[in-house]
Amino acid sequence: MALIVALDTNVLLARCLDPAMDSKGQLADQVFHVLREAGIEPLVTQSVRREFEERLHARIGQIADAVRKLSRQPAPIPSAPGTTVLGLMEEIFSRLRAAAPDASGALQLLEARLSRALANRTLTTDNQWKEILSMIVFETTVLMSEVQRRYDVAGIRVIPRVGRLSVEKYVGIVQGRDQEHIASIDALSETRASPVIFVTLESKLHAIRDQIAKLAPGCVITTPTYLGEQIRRLAED
Repeated sequence: MALIVALDTNVLLARCLDPAMDSKGQLADQVFHVLREAGIEPLVTQSVRREFEERLHARIGQIADAVRKLSRQPAPIPSAPGTTVLGLMEEIFSRLRAAAPDASGALQLLEARLSRALANRTLTTDNQWKEILSMIVFETTVLMSEVQRRYDVAGIRVIPRVGRLSVEKYVGIVQGRDQEHIASIDALSETRASPVIFVTLESKLHAIRDQIAKLAPGCVITTPTYLGEQIRRLAED
């Protein structure tokens, strides 16, 4: 029977925002590379797919709301002639980070793109403030489309819910929505009579992998770093 590997929400977000952006993105990209090499299809539970969509839209929505509020505020007056756009951008993104703390990854990506595009421009009118805000709105829309495209081309399949989810037994051990994710993996493992590898970037979840294994023997928690080794070990069993 083929090995089953399911991905956590944080792996999807890191992979679909931009895998080259930071260390988490590179680790997530590594997961897909390992799966391709092993000929294993990337899977997600319905609960993970739902959380991915909710978190993505919430983060992008946070940015859009913050930009709208910022556009209604007076533009700061440049301190001297020839002030660069980067100086104004730094002020804008500082305020956006304060207003949209959960969207740090998306803001980092948007900031990097705009800084490259505008690095050599100088401020000539007070309208630069609103011009940059308009560019952020446009790039945010582009980013959402890119995330959807990356998700589509990654070939991720959503696993239909199987069996009864025993969420209650994880209360006090697994936190928040991870309870439903682990319960879904547990039910899938029992239905397929096969271990299921659950790849996560959540260090707290990896730290309690032994406790989870006692409640769900077929649920193998791992990180991108050890995915290849887990696949090798389970393939030999």
